[in-house]
Amino acid sequence: MEIILVGVNHKTAPVETRERLAVLESHVPAALASLRSNGVVRECAVLSTCNRTELYGLGESASHVAEHIVDVLSSRHDIPREHLRELLYHRFNDDAARHLFSVASGLDSLIVGEGQILAQVREAHRVANEHGAAGSVLNRLFERAIRTGKRARTETRIAQGAPTVSAAAVALARKVHGDLADKSVLVIGTGKVGLLTVKLLIEAGVAKIGILSRTLERAQKACERFSGVAARPAVMDAIADHLAEADVVVSCTGSPVAVVTRATVASILRRRRYRPLFIVDIAVPRDVESSVNDLENVYLYNVDDLSGVVAGNLAERRAEIDGARAIVEDEVVSFSRYLASLETVPAIRRLRENFEQRRQRELQALGAISDDERARLDAFSRALVNRLLHHPTVRIKALAESRDVREGITFLMELFESAPEDAPTERQPETVSADEEGARG
Repeated sequence: MEIILVGVNHKTAPVETRERLAVLESHVPAALASLRSNGVVRECAVLSTCNRTELYGLGESASHVAEHIVDVLSSRHDIPREHLRELLYHRFNDDAARHLFSVASGLDSLIVGEGQILAQVREAHRVANEHGAAGSVLNRLFERAIRTGKRARTETRIAQGAPTVSAAAVALARKVHGDLADKSVLVIGTGKVGLLTVKLLIEAGVAKIGILSRTLERAQKACERFSGVAARPAVMDAIADHLAEADVVVSCTGSPVAVVTRATVASILRRRRYRPLFIVDIAVPRDVESSVNDLENVYLYNVDDLSGVVAGNLAERRAEIDGARAIVEDEVVSFSRYLASLETVPAIRRLRENFEQRRQRELQALGAISDDERARLDAFSRALVNRLLHHPTVRIKALAESRDVREGITFLMELFESAPEDAPTERQPETVSADEEGARG
């Protein structure tokens, strides 16, 4: 069995590409079903965030599993396979584990050390389990990834003071506007990211915040979480009115389509008297049509534009990054031994089955003997086989520590296992010389 990862992230593709391949939370069960549809993929999981879409699979043939994953992505997202090949990266076995462990540790994030990714890895594991897509191997992979992420955060300071995407969005707004205390800010979305954004805006001194959701009930519940602040609930139907009043907009919904269109923004520019409108879109797929940026006095930033805001984060965390990488490597070695041990189990079973078949053939070839003699010979031959196989079994298990586990197992199997026999050993009559015959007489 081989572990295969096929994915795309913020390092390999811009947000326009990532949003096309994003798997919405509600679509993950269907994606898991598609991955397992033809039996090539035995186990699977989907990790999809604003910065990455990664599909993990387990199967007997790495190439077949990888091809099937690409087929699923191509058909589900209506992207030609030829185009996908240029966008996707592939990782196998130890490298797939190393990548996921790095992701869980915050090492592969746009903002190094950010904490949300560990929860997203845990959620990907939970959903895969809930829908019966993860088995013993991927369960072990994701459990180790979560453990690695926890170790990185407790044994190093990789996450200490690390900003979130929401924090970077607020920092970008402050960089442009300076003091936000007198600004009117509209937050679109009432999920975890939206609520965190509101909290950070309040800490930044913003007094006028509109919280916009699909329903008034959701918007009101969100406002109730922030007592003492002039948070106003808003609904999508009135989005134009709220855009007309805002100085800053932060959008972070889970919508598969844009919620802020060029036409809507263009319609309110006169009402704003062309006062500048600053929009930060941290959703993937994007919430705001990119052509909005072409409008006069409208400034649109997406999640990829936050990299400049957090560039200093990387240098500040260099020592912690090295420590976290060492933890990742430690966990990869441990997981690699686990994978190797999986290969030794069938080899040991096959070797013992082969010897047991031979032992049974030899017992049958004895012909008519008493039950007592047969029982004694059965016990003796069983003990002898166990004794003979003890050393090769120990050696095969020890190969789990070796990088050349497959070559070593093949060698030992060839050494201790010859071609199976279809019939009991024929016993040739004993031949003696004439002198020996006479001596016996």
